[in-house]
Amino acid sequence: MNMKTKPSDKLLCGGSPRNTRPRRLAHFWIACVLALPALGAFRGPGKYNGVVMFDRWGGAHLYSGAYVMEVSETVKDLLRPYANQSVLLEAKQVLQPINPGDGLIKKLAVLGPSVETITANFGGPALLDDLSLKAVANFSIASGPELIIELRNTGTVKRSVNMDALGPTLFAKKQGPECLLSPSDGPSFVAVTRTSIDFLQQHPAGNQCLVNGRGRTVSVWLAPGVAVPKAFDLEPGHSIDVPLRFELSEGEYEFLAGYGGGVHQARTLVSNRIAFNVSEEGKPEIVGPTDPDVLGSRTRRRGLVCGTVAWGDGRPAANARVFLWPAPLSRDDLRAANTATTDLAGEFRMEHVSEGHYIASAVRTDERGFYTAASGSEHLAGAASLALPLAQEECSMRLVLRQAATYTVRGRTISPPTNKTYSARIILTRGDAYPFERTVPIGSDGSYEFKAIPAGRYQFFAGNVGAGFEADRDINDFDIEIDWSGWK
Repeated sequence: MNMKTKPSDKLLCGGSPRNTRPRRLAHFWIACVLALPALGAFRGPGKYNGVVMFDRWGGAHLYSGAYVMEVSETVKDLLRPYANQSVLLEAKQVLQPINPGDGLIKKLAVLGPSVETITANFGGPALLDDLSLKAVANFSIASGPELIIELRNTGTVKRSVNMDALGPTLFAKKQGPECLLSPSDGPSFVAVTRTSIDFLQQHPAGNQCLVNGRGRTVSVWLAPGVAVPKAFDLEPGHSIDVPLRFELSEGEYEFLAGYGGGVHQARTLVSNRIAFNVSEEGKPEIVGPTDPDVLGSRTRRRGLVCGTVAWGDGRPAANARVFLWPAPLSRDDLRAANTATTDLAGEFRMEHVSEGHYIASAVRTDERGFYTAASGSEHLAGAASLALPLAQEECSMRLVLRQAATYTVRGRTISPPTNKTYSARIILTRGDAYPFERTVPIGSDGSYEFKAIPAGRYQFFAGNVGAGFEADRDINDFDIEIDWSGWK
């Protein structure tokens, strides 16, 4: 398996191989963030797609999900005939105060309806057929007010869904000179933009600053205890709810969500909008007429999940790691909602598990090898989902370990410099033994060897090169060409 890969083949934004997640600037804008179809940063004259949107204060926006282009007060009336419609327009003059960041369209011409592009530099646009999007205000929940995004498959075939393409957006009324370089010249600005549900898994979006001498806080994050798969298949008739918590200073706001899009690339699926005010005490209250269907009183139970992990002969398996993965199972980048380790009796307990559907797995490692288990299947990929938590008195979950096949991967690079020690690393991205990682030294002749690794898909890192491979057999010639002269 001779391979030649270019340096940093799998890395974005100059991040390390392990942590390719970008960092958030101290503004509402996110720098180098999204793996959306349009990862562009510069906003200049050109063609833009989006939904024409006039917010509750009369401000105009071209909405493209995680991205928003502001429309100047001087030309917004040209778009009034297209309100709430997807359009393709030519921006003839654009102001962008910060790059990356949203821009202000100061001169424009409407070219027609939005077009769905077939290809894009950063992957194809999200498919919107048979998907519906709804925003729900769940302000009465005891644990704190929430805004819920519901994405549903209304069709008859499963749809591929990616949480990189689902973006929450919050408009806010201006209270004076704002603390960020907002391009808006109208009565409102976009307080939360350029983020996605996938990014919110680990990073809140928002800012704290002074406006006219008073503190203003805008913060939005994923509800505690909730894990959302990054990319998965949504079955017909099924939906996924994404609950968001927020902390907002006193003011007037409007919330919505978008799926797909990208300002240069494709159409966008847009939810309903929720107008609300926040009191000085931080309490949100709905403003104006609102469909009762989007005024939620949804509650999510939080309960105990417990059970046992055993060997095939029934003996208890101690020191096994048990994971709950949100269902449907992500196609890559699995993220555990909960984890626990079994005791000497093979028993485990997970407290405060949020109500939802999960897939359970277990992994045990010892000197004899790897042992794995999954709910309702021998393999994690085909495991059955469980509605959890069960009744409080039940500790009925049972997982039975089986020995996993392991393989050896040998390879070679060109000889590295002798003044430093180098290593090669692999990270399991998909497989029954997930999560698994191993690092081995690279010899003076450039050779390396990974012994007894479990089957699955891996990402390989050495020097400044990243490459993927599938381990379903022994590999004796995983050769990687690395330009060590460019590695520090």
